[in-house]
Amino acid sequence: MINLKNVKLKKKGNFKNENRGITLIALAITIIIILILAGISINTLTGDNGIIGKAAEAKTRTEIDREKELIETAAVQAMGKQRNGSVTVKGLQDELKNDGEVEKIRKDIVVTMKDSKRQYSVDDDGNVYEYEYVELSVMSNSIFRNKLKSYASYSDILSVKVLDNVNIPEDAKYTFEVSEDKKIKAWLMQNSEDNEKYDLYIGGNKGIIIDSCEHLFSHFENCITIDLENLYTDNVTNMIYMFYYCKSLKNLNISNLATSKVTNMAYLFAVCNNLEKIDLSNFDTSNVIKMERMFRECWKLSNLDLSNFNTSKVDNMWEMFYECKSIEQLDLTNFDTSNVTDMSSMFESCSKLSNLNISSFNTSKVKDMGKMFRLCSSVTSLNLSSFNTSNVTNMSYMFQGCNTLTSLDLSSFDTSNVTNMQMLFYNCGNNLESLNIINFDTSKVTNMYRMFAYNRNLKTITVSASKWVIAEGTDTTEMYLNCGVTSNDELDKR
Repeated sequence: MINLKNVKLKKKGNFKNENRGITLIALAITIIIILILAGISINTLTGDNGIIGKAAEAKTRTEIDREKELIETAAVQAMGKQRNGSVTVKGLQDELKNDGEVEKIRKDIVVTMKDSKRQYSVDDDGNVYEYEYVELSVMSNSIFRNKLKSYASYSDILSVKVLDNVNIPEDAKYTFEVSEDKKIKAWLMQNSEDNEKYDLYIGGNKGIIIDSCEHLFSHFENCITIDLENLYTDNVTNMIYMFYYCKSLKNLNISNLATSKVTNMAYLFAVCNNLEKIDLSNFDTSNVIKMERMFRECWKLSNLDLSNFNTSKVDNMWEMFYECKSIEQLDLTNFDTSNVTDMSSMFESCSKLSNLNISSFNTSKVKDMGKMFRLCSSVTSLNLSSFNTSNVTNMSYMFQGCNTLTSLDLSSFDTSNVTNMQMLFYNCGNNLESLNIINFDTSKVTNMYRMFAYNRNLKTITVSASKWVIAEGTDTTEMYLNCGVTSNDELDKR
């Protein structure tokens, strides 16, 4: 029998507390399970291998495949136009130039896309591979030039080569760092033929980025060869004086230079007296503003192809081709000169230049044409019918010494603002027999010194009776010295 006296009955309230505890535990377990399941779902969406990540990866892969296909198609087309069936930079550029998706193509045939900035390498057989990007170190122009002077003078350098490695030979004479991160090195090797001169090497892993090209190699006056195949100038804006006074330079490799951001090319090749050719086919000049003295005194430069030049922003072409005395022809029909204000001495002393095509020149903003064609002694004719000279103030010496001219039609010239005509037609030779300057307004001219002097066979000068006005005080000294026309009284006034 059960002894009911020993049995203790639980209070009703205790059952309720126990049930509540069980419920809370169950709720907590349920919440944990939900969180675990949610975590799995979120990870499925956003994790490394999540749906979103895989979708983005697939999108990128599709873009890469499309870009590769674009380049491969262009490569096949380029190969078909080559005799040896290989891909060249020029051929690939020609096929992709109108596409708009490619930013640049390096000499080693690495293609950079404009928007994605992805890079692809192309082999000789037209195969396209994703190019492994390597962050290049930046060479400091100022550090380079200052340190170099500690070891050698600029005139001691006979050659320059930029390398894509830093493998410094044990017999290097001097070594120095030319970047802030100390990763780019320069070293000097004694020249094999002249042990008092040096060959300069600059090396960086996979190549070198330069911060500025201003004066970079200027006054390397004895340097014969400069090879910049591994120099990257993508962010350079200034190239003024880059090769200035490299007067012994004969071999120049700049085919890999990027110039799309450059605004100043003044004096770029000035006084490169011995340079016979320059490959500018890769030059993008769309942002260049300054081109004065760009090719000044390139005495041996016989051929210059500027057909790809965009000069729409250029405002100064002063002495641009001054003393390029080996060039025989220049086709500048593609030049946009609508913003140029100074063309003085632009072709001065181009003594062999016989064929000059400037028929498309827009000169509406030009103020100075002084000496523009001075001593162009091989030019027989000039088509200046497109010239707008309404803002020109200086025409002194403009045609002086063009002594092979057989004709010169300036009937469209507006000279209403010109103040200086000194020696304008001085010694235009024995072949010039007539001169039509019927629109010449000389009302503001103060200097006509020897304007027509030494044109012995010039018999007819046609002017406007109303516009040909010589103001009081104008210098007309020896205006007709040794000229077929001897005075104002003999002018053909209409």
